[in-house]
Amino acid sequence: MDSIQLRLKYLRRSKNLTIDQLAQKSELSKGYISKLERGVSSPTISTVLKLAKALDLTVGKLLGEEGEDERVCLVRKNERHYMSSQLGQDGAHAFEALAANRTVKRMEPFIVRPQMEFSVPINMSQHTGDEFLHVIRGKVEVKMQDRTIILSAGDSLYFDASLPHKTRSLGKQPAEMLLITAE
Repeated sequence: MDSIQLRLKYLRRSKNLTIDQLAQKSELSKGYISKLERGVSSPTISTVLKLAKALDLTVGKLLGEEGEDERVCLVRKNERHYMSSQLGQDGAHAFEALAANRTVKRMEPFIVRPQMEFSVPINMSQHTGDEFLHVIRGKVEVKMQDRTIILSAGDSLYFDASLPHKTRSLGKQPAEMLLITAE
């Protein structure tokens, strides 16, 4: 079970919020939050961002990092906060938070391995701020409201994250990309 699933219920209760109140604040369904708390579903990056904002926490605090607020944040490869996903069940990607232990920041960097298939129905992500994708390995399909963009290794895409969007890997192996969100 992921650290967010272990902490979500505790954090919600420590803020004196019911599941219904957290659902309203995060714009997520009560059922989905319940599934997250029980470990039945895994969150997407968009979900983690919405929950952190609704709980008035940084992503690092939501993921359980208690790091100091320093001007420099070093995270070794083996120290990344890995969020496993249940691919094929809820459409979540596998992702790693690259700076979760920095408490005050203006952006959230992740390594993402997009799922191979879109969930059915296609659940589009949407959140405040901007999003930057840079494909490190493989090919990625980015589906937006009215367009589809194919990115190959070395390609980048910067866009308004309020546009409904979804990504998936193309090819035989999952792609790997750097994702940075900022408000």
